[in-house]
Amino acid sequence: MPNLIVQPTTFAEIAEACMASERLLPVGAQTKSGLLAEDAADLSIIDMRGHNGIVNYDPSEFLVSAKAGTTIAQLAQILAAEGQYLPFDPVLADHGATLGGSIASGVSGPCRLLYGGLRDFMLEVQMCNGEGREVRGGGKVVKNAAGFDLPKLLVGSYGRMGIITEATLKVFPQPPGTLTVRVNASSLRAAVDIGMKLLALPLPISALEIEPPQTLLIRLAGPLDSLAGMADRITAQLPVRQAAQRMEPGADETQFWYERSEFAWADDYAALVRVAIAHHQCVDLTQRLTQLGDACQCVLSCGASVAWIALRELDDQVALDQVLSELTLAGVALRGPKSLRFLGDRRWVAPADRIRHSLDTSSKYLKFGT
Repeated sequence: MPNLIVQPTTFAEIAEACMASERLLPVGAQTKSGLLAEDAADLSIIDMRGHNGIVNYDPSEFLVSAKAGTTIAQLAQILAAEGQYLPFDPVLADHGATLGGSIASGVSGPCRLLYGGLRDFMLEVQMCNGEGREVRGGGKVVKNAAGFDLPKLLVGSYGRMGIITEATLKVFPQPPGTLTVRVNASSLRAAVDIGMKLLALPLPISALEIEPPQTLLIRLAGPLDSLAGMADRITAQLPVRQAAQRMEPGADETQFWYERSEFAWADDYAALVRVAIAHHQCVDLTQRLTQLGDACQCVLSCGASVAWIALRELDDQVALDQVLSELTLAGVALRGPKSLRFLGDRRWVAPADRIRHSLDTSSKYLKFGT
């Protein structure tokens, strides 16, 4: 079993752990269990939750700096008090997700469409490398073009390139209101076509998800007195106008999308896999998944650019791996067994390892993660 390192509270303690360990895996609340390394005798777990707190926050500058162990819930609460929020819609906040873990996983929530994903809001990062040295990249300014863009590189690095210790992000004013339109399309292909048509219009769409076989969910964000008119524009684009239903602004609508960012629809499943996809691949993928029967459930999120696939049994990953490989799609298990599980097209792994090696040219090539 791996050795558990006592939670560090300072950078010096993190650096000491790096120098003293052969292999390290930084973790937070372990909400994304599929991204954890396999248990090994030479692997040490460094729990970053003790290294937490807001480093700097000036609401007038729309920037916040925090230590990696700071929970997303704590960060969101501080921002909300100033009428601001994290526009990339962080996931699993209710489960204790941390800032460092969110960056390392690179996962954004369904309501990221209005302004962009997590990578778009990363300005500066501090990390600890395998030799215990502090490495900084980026800067606390929006227009920063100096040097290599290390902050964005670490988004989705799975803790394999170093230990993220601190980060600075852009934040935005919270939208004054939101409204959701639910459309029962004639087919999945029709739902995708309607979704692409709506995304091409000048509408403040913060989320667009498709639940096979044919349900389309569109969330609008903006001034309360303009939401009804924008919903009317959506309805006017539908082949069958009476097929649309509205979820009016309020606590129920807010809770609905919060639960989707917590993947409540997949709670009864053993594993959760994220697949990057293009809208024209959605129909082929869902048709192939239908052949697996009740083994999986799929939701097309982020404007049909991400497919979330929940698996009933862990053994179902083998069948899913084959489907994704045949469709040349790449998947990563976000939740499931404690092993970093790549599914489908793995051609991206080799270039990622070359980048990883360039950041750690010492003999301890496999210092972090798996």
